[in-house]
Amino acid sequence: MNVRKLVMTIASASALAAIPAQASNLEEIIVTAQKREQSLIEVPLAVGAISGATLEAKGVESVADLEFSLPSLVIAENSGGGLVATALVTRGIGVNGNIPYFEPSTALFIDGAFRSRSALGMDDLVNIERVEYLRGPQSTLYGRNASAGVISIYTQRPREEWGGQVEATVSQERAGEDPMGYLVRGEASGPLSDKVGAGLSFTRRENDDLYEVTGSPEIDSVNGREDYSIRGQLEFQPSEALNIRVTGGTADRDVNGPATELFFDDAALGGLFTVLEGFNDALRARQGGADLGDLNPTVDFLLSVGAVPTPTGVTVTPPHNDPWDRKIHLNDRKQGGLDGSDIVIDAAYEINDGLTFNAVASWNEYEGNDSQDIDQLTWPVGKFAETQEGDAMTLEVRLTSEPKDSGIGWIIGAFYLKDEMERDVQFQLGPNAPLFAVGLNGDTGDFTGGVDTESISIFGQVDWDLSDRAHLSLGARWIDEEKDAEKINDNFNGTGPASPIFQAGGFAAIFDPTDSGGDSLSTSDGTYSINLSYDLSDEVLVYALHSRGFKSGGFNVVWGPIGAGENGFEFDDETVKAFEVGMKGTFLDGALQSSLAAFHQTHDNYQTAAFIGTIFNLSNAEEASTKGVEADLSWAPTDALLFTASLAWTDAQYEDFKTGPCNQLQTPGPNGFCDQSGDQLPFVSDWTGNVSAQYTQPMAMGDLILRADLAMATDYNPDLVLAPYYRQDGYERLSLRATWRTERFDITVFGNNVTDAEIVDWAGSTNVIPGGSGQFVIQSGPVYGLTGRVNF
Repeated sequence: MNVRKLVMTIASASALAAIPAQASNLEEIIVTAQKREQSLIEVPLAVGAISGATLEAKGVESVADLEFSLPSLVIAENSGGGLVATALVTRGIGVNGNIPYFEPSTALFIDGAFRSRSALGMDDLVNIERVEYLRGPQSTLYGRNASAGVISIYTQRPREEWGGQVEATVSQERAGEDPMGYLVRGEASGPLSDKVGAGLSFTRRENDDLYEVTGSPEIDSVNGREDYSIRGQLEFQPSEALNIRVTGGTADRDVNGPATELFFDDAALGGLFTVLEGFNDALRARQGGADLGDLNPTVDFLLSVGAVPTPTGVTVTPPHNDPWDRKIHLNDRKQGGLDGSDIVIDAAYEINDGLTFNAVASWNEYEGNDSQDIDQLTWPVGKFAETQEGDAMTLEVRLTSEPKDSGIGWIIGAFYLKDEMERDVQFQLGPNAPLFAVGLNGDTGDFTGGVDTESISIFGQVDWDLSDRAHLSLGARWIDEEKDAEKINDNFNGTGPASPIFQAGGFAAIFDPTDSGGDSLSTSDGTYSINLSYDLSDEVLVYALHSRGFKSGGFNVVWGPIGAGENGFEFDDETVKAFEVGMKGTFLDGALQSSLAAFHQTHDNYQTAAFIGTIFNLSNAEEASTKGVEADLSWAPTDALLFTASLAWTDAQYEDFKTGPCNQLQTPGPNGFCDQSGDQLPFVSDWTGNVSAQYTQPMAMGDLILRADLAMATDYNPDLVLAPYYRQDGYERLSLRATWRTERFDITVFGNNVTDAEIVDWAGSTNVIPGGSGQFVIQSGPVYGLTGRVNF
């Protein structure tokens, strides 16, 4: 990425802001970042907000797309259990891979309700009022899993008159199998009576397979998906003082994948691939691509890496060693799914002028599944299958007093969570397992584990106007949590025990029945925040913030030995101390808004994870830190033009991590670990930014809207172990849109990622291949499409 180019773009926009504005004001966004309604520009915090109208203009379809609009945010979906747990990384903090019971550090809220599983908010965005993104620890007002930040999504309330919209999108990705994509979504809302409103929204998405599968006569391609979601709402206004809103819905994902791209390190395999390519050419010339019939184990192995024609005569190429060619080797289809439903009840009662009682209750449940070829080759060595299920109930109550003549306002509240989660995993060996001497066909390792969590907290904040311009906010929270965990390992073959080979082989330690048991923990801690702000003028404020955040510990509920000497079942609480100073203001009669924030955070006992072959190992780094600067600018020089720009510089690293994981080419130290002290945290780019430009041209019928969005990032490492051979180059991702909009319908032509930016969501070692070989979850290539929308 050319950082100088981005800095110059932002500097140029700032310089142009000195030109007199031509009577155009930016959209004012009202947020509830401090649990009360405020204008975004008046909140003394580093807060980003995107309105529903802006989401539509940018073509943002899901929460995962938000990372290209919010520079300090990374959203990374992993394979397998990533359907349930998605990494939300704020300012470099927050890693959870596909570990469903490792709680994210960036909390996710939907309509004010906390979601304990991050992926349960990844459904297609429709009927959205706004998205708020709070950067830095928010543990005082938001509580659980907010030690890095908060993402809050708010849906539109029912309209005062009936109306809605339906849209359909058809697209094609120019990568791999050039899959087609189809998305239909819509919403409608309005009054049922003068006291009751209602609304309904839906989405339906289908994507063809992306990856070509070579070497398998049964499977041609993978990585397609079918999703749907339905949400409804009822809003009751029995009196001017009381409002009750009930929202709920269900969502279903059916994924033919997600599959990972593989890279095999030829040097680590003794130049095997070079030999295979020559063998492949000679054999193909001798056989003419004919059916080779039954083959011996040696040729079977060659088949597994795609070196020769398959027994059925399907010709395959030499091993695909390009992580971006969208070609993979499998002998068993990879599938995943997620079904979830939820209900949220949000009640607000105005007791008197300035005093309001709020209650938000929610309940959600889900079931997820994943199956895949564990050896990731066409060789039938073994396969993996897992199911997950869980449910959660939350309740938050608040009493809020707005500042009056005394200049003092306050909030007091309480929060309760009950969360239950269970996971079942099976590894089943196939016909070629004896070649590895790990077991016989049908030998199965079975794991069942789960975590139950109960959390309660009380919190409060006082906002005091020290003078007409100076303001002080003091907040505190007390948190108490209890967790119970259990894991059970077993192995069998059919109705009897697993083979002696399995019992004594490489899987013996992984599915050892004696490596079973449970534990519980109880923890209590407190958080606080101190915020001093000052209005330099009616349009400009500065602020200084100090806060302490908290994230409770937990259990590494996975199969097999955990940590050195199997002492890593439990990981510890994490705490963070943060300092932030900032400025934000409105200029040029409302045509320009800008904000600037500088921060430093120190995380003690930072919770981290590492993929070590077949499991994620969880542990605590003694200390991690992140510091940086964030700048945002929005400028509307005329009614027709809108420019936005954001830039973030982040330095996030392990300050002290002597018990870090080792990559495949490292030799552990005397303590059995590798020292990662001083290393940059995963997923962190030194520089990230985005620039957007939108131009609106009135026409005889409707408006023509042209828009460009450019997101950029410097180099980063998407591997939790930080293996240097996985480090990724920076990228520039450009998306273009042209919309013809009338009162009744819109037509949009778009191209996303037209620069073909190569973006890795996650990287890690392969499941069975040694050395510097790896697997990658990668984002979409260029996508071109057409969207039609009808408003009614």
